[in-house]
Amino acid sequence: MLTPLLLAAAESDDYARSAVRTAVTSEEAARMLLDLIESGQFLTTTYPPVIEEYRLRSQDPDAYLAMMRGVHDQLVPDVGAVP
Repeated sequence: MLTPLLLAAAESDDYARSAVRTAVTSEEAARMLLDLIESGQFLTTTYPPVIEEYRLRSQDPDAYLAMMRGVHDQLVPDVGAVP
């Protein structure tokens, strides 16, 4: 979600800067969710890649965990590193 907090963080944080590129406004999120609800979909999200992550998590838990370790290592490489 494109919020003042995200915009402020983007001034000094690479991850936040990358998030701003795909963030949606609250109005856009509301419209997306209403459209998804009206379509009858069970699982809704304002960020389509999340659906693929859920799919991966259910179909290949090991691959999902490997992907999440990669995200973690990218965000906080010195915290909880697994050799």
